[in-house]
Amino acid sequence: MDKRNACLGIDIGGSHITAGHIDLIQKKVIEGSVVRRMVDRHAPATEILAVWADTINDRLHQHQLHTATVGFAMPGPFDYPNGVCLIKGFDKYEALYEMNIREELAARTGVPPAKIFFRNDADAFLEGELFAGAAQGYNRALGITLGTGLGSCVCKEGEISDAGLNVLPFKNGMAEEYLSTRWFIKAYQQYAGKAISGVKELTDRYNEDETARLVFEEFSVNFGEVLRHCQQVFEMDVVIIGGNISNAYPLFIDQVLKQLPAGGKVPVIKKAVLGEEAALIGAVVHHR
Repeated sequence: MDKRNACLGIDIGGSHITAGHIDLIQKKVIEGSVVRRMVDRHAPATEILAVWADTINDRLHQHQLHTATVGFAMPGPFDYPNGVCLIKGFDKYEALYEMNIREELAARTGVPPAKIFFRNDADAFLEGELFAGAAQGYNRALGITLGTGLGSCVCKEGEISDAGLNVLPFKNGMAEEYLSTRWFIKAYQQYAGKAISGVKELTDRYNEDETARLVFEEFSVNFGEVLRHCQQVFEMDVVIIGGNISNAYPLFIDQVLKQLPAGGKVPVIKKAVLGEEAALIGAVVHHR
C-alpha cells in the first residue's frame, strides 16, 4: 500500500467500531487489515472515545501510518462538516452529545484534525457500492439499509443526499416502523404469540414455519409499496439493498418485485455486494 495515499475507513455501529485500511487504487479493503471491537453505547464519553481512539491507533501503527486520512461512516444526527455529535434520544452514544469528536480523537491519536472526516453511514454505504460494488456504472441510485433502523440515500449525477425514508409517512406511522428488525419481531409475536430474537431466527424457521413465511410476505408487500413511492419521487436506475435484513434477500425479493408497476421504467434491484466494507470504503473515497 502506498503510504502517501493511505486511508483508514471507520464504521461506527450501534454497538461496535470496525476499522480497515483502504486501497482506493485497487478499490478494496486491504486483506487482513480489518478489526471489529464492541462498544458500550451507554458508556461515559471517555470510555467510548478511548475504544475508538485505541482502534485507530492500533490500525495506524500496524502500517506505521501516522498522517493517514481517517474517514468515519457515522450514524446521525451528526454535524458532519464540523465533526460534532448531535445524537440524543436514540438510545446510543448520548454521552457524546454536542462534543467535537474530531478534536477529541485528534487529541487521542495524534492524527491532525484536518485529516479526520465524517459522513453519514447510509451515504457511505451507497458511496462504497457506487465506487467498488453493485452500483458501479449507474448515475441515479437509491441505497437502502434494512436493519435495526431504515437507512436511505439517493445519488443523482454523483451527488448523494438523504432520501428520508425512515420518516416517510406510511400506513399508521412511518416507513421505518414497517421495514426494520423491530417490525419483524412485533409481527411474529402478533401472529404466532411467540417471541423471536431477530430476522436471522425467522430466516432459519422459514421452510418449516408458515407464520415466518406470512411475515416475510407482509414485509415484501410493505417494501414494494415504499419502492413504488421511491420510483415516482427519485426516478432511480438502480436500488441497492444492504443491512442485516438483506441477508434474507432471497426470501423477499421476488414478492417485492411483484409490487412494482408492470408498465413504465422499473429500476434494477440489486443486493449490496460489499457488506460492511461498503461503509469503510465510502467513508474515505472523497478524502484520499
